[in-house]
Amino acid sequence: MDRGVGGIFQMKNIVVIAPYMDLYNLSIRLIEEHNFSNVEVFLGDLEHGMSLAQNAVELGARVIISRGGTYNLIKKNINVPVVEIRLTAFDILRSFKGVYNYDGKIGVIGYKNVIYGYDVLEEILGSNAVKYIIEKDDIVEERIKQCITDGIEVFVGDSIVCRIANQLGCKSHLITSGEESIISSIEESIRILEGLRYEKEITEKLITLIDSVHDGIISVDKDEKIIVFNSIAQKMFNLNNNEVIGKKLGDIVGDKYRKLIVNDTAKIGEIIDIRKEKYTFNSVPIIVDDESIGTVITFQNITYLQNLEKNIRVKLLERGFIAKYNFDNIVHKSNQIENCIENAKKYSKYDSPILIEGPSGVGKELFVQSIHNYGSRKNRPFIAINCAAIPPTLIESELFGYVGGAFTGAKKSGKAGIFELGHGGTLLV
Repeated sequence: MDRGVGGIFQMKNIVVIAPYMDLYNLSIRLIEEHNFSNVEVFLGDLEHGMSLAQNAVELGARVIISRGGTYNLIKKNINVPVVEIRLTAFDILRSFKGVYNYDGKIGVIGYKNVIYGYDVLEEILGSNAVKYIIEKDDIVEERIKQCITDGIEVFVGDSIVCRIANQLGCKSHLITSGEESIISSIEESIRILEGLRYEKEITEKLITLIDSVHDGIISVDKDEKIIVFNSIAQKMFNLNNNEVIGKKLGDIVGDKYRKLIVNDTAKIGEIIDIRKEKYTFNSVPIIVDDESIGTVITFQNITYLQNLEKNIRVKLLERGFIAKYNFDNIVHKSNQIENCIENAKKYSKYDSPILIEGPSGVGKELFVQSIHNYGSRKNRPFIAINCAAIPPTLIESELFGYVGGAFTGAKKSGKAGIFELGHGGTLLV
C-alpha cells in the first residue's frame, strides 16, 4: 500500500486520507504534537484516495478521515465510519488572501461540503465572486471551461478544481483546512472508535451468553431475515452460522417454520417437530416504540427436559426429599375423616400455609404429604423437619445454611439450608 511518503508496517485503527500534500504534512505534524498514536496518514485524491481507504480497511483500519470530493467518494464505497474534515467559512476566507485585490471575476467551484459557508461571506467578498456547485467529478473540467468562456480566469476550490484550472492555464487558490478542523475530526474519530469498541464488547458478551445456554435461539428482523442463530440452533438444524445470517428463515429451514415468526402476540409453550425430534418453543415479538421490529424464538428439546426432570426427581428421592403418600393411602371409615380429606384437597390448590392440628399418631404427616402430592407442587421437594430436635445454636444454620468455613466444624464446601433445599416445594415443621 503506497502512502505517498515512506511505507507502513502496521495499520492503525484511524486513517486520514489527505487529498493534497499540505494537508498531509499538517496532519503528520498535528498527530505528532498531540500524540495521536493510533492515527495514520496517506496522500491520495479522489479515486486514488478511495483505493487507499479500501486497502486500509482491508488491513484493519476502522475509521477513515478525509475531506471534500475524496470524502464523498470514500463514504459511498466503504462500510466503516467515515469522518469529514469540515471546511468552515473561515477556511474559505483564508483562501481568498491571494485574490483580495483582484478586480476580475473569481470562480468559487467545489462540492457542496467544500464551499459550504461561502454564502456567509458573499457580501464581504463582493459581487466579483461567482459560486458553482459540483455534483459529479466528471463535470469539473466542463464547468471550469464554461467559466473561462464567461471570462473567469481565477478559481478558488478543492484540489481537483485547482489541478484542472492550472492545466487549463488559469490561476487557482486551494481552500485549505485549518488545524482546528483536523484536530476536531481526529477527536471525533477517537470517540467513534471508543463507541465501536464498547459495542463490540457488548456484542461479544451477548454472543457468549446466547451460546452458553441450553436453549436454541433464533432471532429475525422485521423482514424475516436471521440476525441470531446460536450454537444450539445450529445443531438442531445442522447448519452453520455463516450459512444463515442475513437470509430469510423460510428459505433456510423451510416454509413450515414461518409460523414461528410473530408480529404482535407471543406464542408460549408451543410444540414443533424438528428433524424427527419434538421441541417446545416460545416466540416473542421485539417491540420498539410500539412497533414490531422482529421476533425472538427459543427452543427446548422435550426429551432433554423430561430427562432433566427425571434426574432431579431421582436426586430428590436419594436425599429423601419426596412425599410418598397420597389421599388413597389414608385408610378410614368415618365421615369426619372423609370431610377432612375433601377439605384438604381444596386447600391443596392454594399456595398458603396450612395448620393441621391433632394428637400424636392420628396421621397429620399423611395428610401433609397427600396435600403436597395432590397440589401443583407435587414435582417439587417435600421436606419434613422436627424443630424441637434441633439445638437452638444450630437452628439458624439448619434453616438458612452457611458458606464454607463460617464457623468451627463447618464443612469446607458449605451447606444449603432447609429453605433453599425446599424452594418451590413444601416444608413440614
